[in-house]
Amino acid sequence: MARAAGYLHDWGKSSQDFFLKLEDSVQGRERRVEPVRHEWLSYALLKAARVHGFEAAWGGASTQSLINDCESLKKGLVDRDRVLEYLLVSHHKLLGGRDIALSGAAHIQGHIPVSGVKSAGNIDGGLYADASRLLTRIPEAYGAEHWELIAVFSRAALILADHFISSVDYQALHGQPAASCLFANTKDTASGQRRYDQPLDWHLRSVGDLAGDIAMEMGRQEYPGLSPATIASIMAPATHPRFDWQDQAVAYLKEVRENNCAPALVFCGAGTGAGKTRGNAKIACALSANPRFCVALNLRSLTLQTGDSLRSDLQIRSDEMAVVIGDRITEQMHRASSDAFSLNGNAGDQTEIEVSCDDFVIPTWLQPLARSQKAPQLLMPPVLVSTIDFIINASEPGRQGHHALALLRVMNSDLILDEIDSYDPQAMVAVLRLIQLSAMLGRNVICSSATLSVPVAVAVHEAFLSGARMRGAVEPGSTRPVVVMIDDLLPPAGFHDGAGELGAFVAARYAEMIDSLQQKAVYRQPRIAKVAGSSDQAYLEIIRNSVLQLHADHQWELAPGKHLSFGLIRVANISTAIKVARYLSEQFGETGPRIACYHSNELRIQRHLKEQRLDYLLNRKSGHQERLGSDPELLAAFPTGAGSVPMIVIATPVEEVGRDHDFDWAVIEPSSAQSIVQTSGRVNRHRLVEVDKPNVVILDCNLRSLKGSQRKGLGSQPCFVKPGFEVRACRYSSTKISEMLHVGGAETPLERIDASFRLSGRQIAKDEDRIISKRLEEGMDIILRREGCEAAWMTQAFYERYPLRGSTSTDRYRIAVDQDCGKFVLQKVVNSTDKSSWERRAYRRTAPASNAWLVWPDEYLVEKSIELGIQPDEAMVFELANYQPDQVDRFIHRDESFGFYHEG
Repeated sequence: MARAAGYLHDWGKSSQDFFLKLEDSVQGRERRVEPVRHEWLSYALLKAARVHGFEAAWGGASTQSLINDCESLKKGLVDRDRVLEYLLVSHHKLLGGRDIALSGAAHIQGHIPVSGVKSAGNIDGGLYADASRLLTRIPEAYGAEHWELIAVFSRAALILADHFISSVDYQALHGQPAASCLFANTKDTASGQRRYDQPLDWHLRSVGDLAGDIAMEMGRQEYPGLSPATIASIMAPATHPRFDWQDQAVAYLKEVRENNCAPALVFCGAGTGAGKTRGNAKIACALSANPRFCVALNLRSLTLQTGDSLRSDLQIRSDEMAVVIGDRITEQMHRASSDAFSLNGNAGDQTEIEVSCDDFVIPTWLQPLARSQKAPQLLMPPVLVSTIDFIINASEPGRQGHHALALLRVMNSDLILDEIDSYDPQAMVAVLRLIQLSAMLGRNVICSSATLSVPVAVAVHEAFLSGARMRGAVEPGSTRPVVVMIDDLLPPAGFHDGAGELGAFVAARYAEMIDSLQQKAVYRQPRIAKVAGSSDQAYLEIIRNSVLQLHADHQWELAPGKHLSFGLIRVANISTAIKVARYLSEQFGETGPRIACYHSNELRIQRHLKEQRLDYLLNRKSGHQERLGSDPELLAAFPTGAGSVPMIVIATPVEEVGRDHDFDWAVIEPSSAQSIVQTSGRVNRHRLVEVDKPNVVILDCNLRSLKGSQRKGLGSQPCFVKPGFEVRACRYSSTKISEMLHVGGAETPLERIDASFRLSGRQIAKDEDRIISKRLEEGMDIILRREGCEAAWMTQAFYERYPLRGSTSTDRYRIAVDQDCGKFVLQKVVNSTDKSSWERRAYRRTAPASNAWLVWPDEYLVEKSIELGIQPDEAMVFELANYQPDQVDRFIHRDESFGFYHEG
């Protein structure tokens, strides 16, 4: 199929419009736009040739309308002819326009009838004859699921081959082609002009041959797995009873593997501090005889931490693992800094995230990717730890070269999805596409989360089974996929019944887990704090009062006569964080708490230093009081005569899942039940000391809901949003947490905060299950190819409607020394394509707070950047989301203690 598609993929380049387009390029004229793209013409010519014959294809096509003529594909890929059509029309871009419906909107400029497109000649008839002959070698008696798998493989092979062949200098190999032939492309000359390069027939034949060779190798290539020594290190027995669940999981999965080698779906629901990173690696090794896996995470910081943990705790060698986050500066700062950033010199060990690939030689068949220096690092190491942004390209066919590269990685690796519940439902659809693809490729999938909702578990299972059926279509007789639930509370359990019953299985499992949790000590005791009134002042005052009480109840002795506590105030938005920080600063003054803000609107170097410092202070796994008792910054935080000081971090959701921090207490502005559980997991995280007083205060409502009650017409707006699950059509039953603490219609006391808060039958959990289910409906219809949605996955609109990341516009700024005045000024990138084009901008400033914490002068930040080997122009940078791009005159406000924000 790949070879046949390669022979015909650029047939449409034989049009007069394409000929003139190349001529414009060679003559140095402005290049015209083809009214009908050559891929669409290839598709139309193929259909015409089947009816009228090859010689009459151009004439036959001219009798048809090109406008939205996708009828042949509307039922999906039901046979080999439809697969070939799909490959030809989509090898550069997917179908459709704004709607999730097949159309030629992406390929046709306006309403151009095919009769308006003329032939400049024709390709060699032998190419069509050879493609037709190849197609007859493919059996017709396959189902749609089989054809889709063939399409995924062969399209990737076609893309790789087309990219590589297009880069070849034909004249350097074969000399000057005949001037009268049709051409596929042009090349630059030594003088900078363009010249005709590859004859079209040669290009088609070469791409087809290479695509066939690549497709042949893709499914059978063996990649290196982890070494026996590394596997032994990963699989070492647990050294603490808290981690015994890992070994139970390994024993269970090994027993399963004796009778069933089918792809496995594993739900790992181990709780906070239970060792999920090692546990997931053990599960991956137990499932495969040649362990290779990708760990895909939602946050850059968590990706770097996971890479460090796998390297240091599991002894995975640097030549067996690559860590990819797609941000060179962040990687460089992480590499140059220590795990334990202490101001008293206890810096700890240096961390390394670079991967050595000297021992990996990329196979010959992968030479089309050899131009990318990252290809060996991404494809060959047995373990890839990556932000999901790279891996997700495997299931995004419109990403072309990025798609093919990621697909090759997923094709030969099992998939570990960490914190899978951290995705918004819209983004979850993108993750479900990846799960379906992994199962289609015959890989095991491990989904890790302590708060995985039943609707998401069911959707994951359905997507996995859908992919497994596609795999089963090409591997008749393969056994039923393995589905297992694993956690640190109950023995592992397998699911063996029909897919429609998985929800009941998961719910029953959760009921048992909740019973087990109720028998454990209370480590996080909550209290609901009701806001008296609907004003911002009332909201701020309840936070202030909560801070005083929590500190009084949970302070500890740092040094003789000096007590402190580490507290977290988690709010939903950056503007709220800065407002709360400034309010508390002014309320308490320099003799009160030390206050820090942690969010994304900070200078890159400042945020890095802040994270390093917090990682050191809030690592309380052993001996933290003795270690911190001589810390100069903490000792200096006590004003003269003061014996008790709270150290407060006011953070947005960046603290929620990305940091391994242990606070003494927290105040939480609610966004969802899941966010409450995740944030509470940062309290008493390492020490696990039983408590008898509340150490988590949950505000009864969030600031967005209060603003809605203040301003006319906003009361009907969603408030648990950005972040949160609500949309206008899917709302919670109340805006108050206290009114959603019901089980079976009756309010039940809230005695502890753990996974049971999300997994139980409380109204807030029911609301979230309902909202998630509703928001996943359309995406699941398409993923599962339900009736009426068989072909929607071939449209670009599907991937744009359900992206992994939203498309918020951002503006890039930096603080730099002005060469004229010698002072630090604000500058903004004014050309999105030229990142070095900066202009000075005015901004407003709020003077530093006397009690601010984790704030450094600009001069120090510059010095630290240079010390880390980063140019200040790259380190002193920050970005602001711009939700109103037209309002270019809005001022930037810099609170010199707490961060940047847009005025108003």
